[in-house]
Amino acid sequence: MQENESNHAAISFISLLLDGQDAVSVSMIAINTAGRLLYCNRNGQALLKSARVLHLRNGVLSCADAARRKEFAAAIALTIDTGQPAHLLLSDSMQVDQRHSVSLSQFLKPDTRSIAGEHEGVLCLVAPLDHRRTNRTPAHATVWIIGRRSAAGAGAGIG
Repeated sequence: MQENESNHAAISFISLLLDGQDAVSVSMIAINTAGRLLYCNRNGQALLKSARVLHLRNGVLSCADAARRKEFAAAIALTIDTGQPAHLLLSDSMQVDQRHSVSLSQFLKPDTRSIAGEHEGVLCLVAPLDHRRTNRTPAHATVWIIGRRSAAGAGAGIG
């Protein structure tokens, strides 16, 4: 019972730190050292439900892109084993031009009576990157601006 209270306290603290992050599209996913879900915010729930970047595979957090699963699992293992944070760029499996920045950080048990350095799990923060930069060249932008000006001029009786 005390361990569940400890998990709840750690997750509540992390959630408080990120309160309001739903508005800026940051997904927070907390997993235990076995990779099983402890907590996720609303954006994290949506991200996992879409299964386009990350998903739960046999109950364990995994990368949706099969080619990157081993790399993602290795990054989690490294974070758990060494305490070093890890950072990855993952693509949306349905929209390759939409990338996500993934940051993995270890968090420790908040119980002061626990052994120093005892791991609670890994906090996974996922933020979508601005995909407009990856699918628009300067030529695309110029055509878009000219098209907008032409449409605005035609609507005003100009042109």
